Amino acid sequence: TNLVLLQMYYTVFYESNIITRNVVLLNNNEKILSIRKLMSFMLDLNIPDPSMIKLSGGWIKETHIDEVKLSRGLYVNESTTGASSNRHNPGIILHTGKTCEDYGNAYGFNIIYSGNHYEAVDVDSNGFVRVMGGINPHCFEWNLEKGEKFETPKAVLTFSSDGFNGISRNFHNFINNHIIRGEYKNKIRPVLLN
Repeated sequence: TNLVLLQMYYTVFYESNIITRNVVLLNNNEKILSIRKLMSFMLDLNIPDPSMIKLSGGWIKETHIDEVKLSRGLYVNESTTGASSNRHNPGIILHTGKTCEDYGNAYGFNIIYSGNHYEAVDVDSNGFVRVMGGINPHCFEWNLEKGEKFETPKAVLTFSSDGFNGISRNFHNFINNHIIRGEYKNKIRPVLLN
C-alpha cells in the first residue's frame, strides 16, 4: 500500500489551447504529514533569450507591465499579503526576446487562487528555464492526518506562437467559457462604479 500518494491532474481545454494542472497529496501514513511547499505545476522549457512579464501595481494603479530579461538565476513573482492582490498578479508570461503583440512564442501561466501565491522562474547554467507556481510557501504549513488529502489550486498553462495577443485570446476564451458562470456568462457585463 502507498503511504503517501501524489496525484497529478491535467485537464486539456482544446478549444482554448489551455491545459490546467494541479496536484492532490493523500496521506495514508499513521503519522501526520506536514506540508510546507507543494506547487500546482512545474515545467522545464527551452526558451532562447528568455524574458518574463508580470503585472504589478496598487490601488487605482493596477496591472502595470513589468518586463525582465532573464539571465541565469532565480526570478520570483509572489504575494504574501493574504490575497493575490493588485500588487502582484498571480500570473506571468515567458517569451523569447523577439516576441511582440502579434508574433513570436509566448508561454502564459496563471493560478486560480486568491491567496498568497508564488511563481518562480529559474534559468540554469545551460540556459534552460524551469517555471513553477502555486501557494506561496512563505509561512505556509498544512498538517494532513491519516486518510486526509490536500489539493493545490489549479494552474492554467497556455502557449501561443502568435505573440501576446495569442496568449490573451487563449486566456479570455478559457475564462469566458470555463470560469465565468451565472447570468453574465457569454454576455457583456454592466460597468460597476467603484
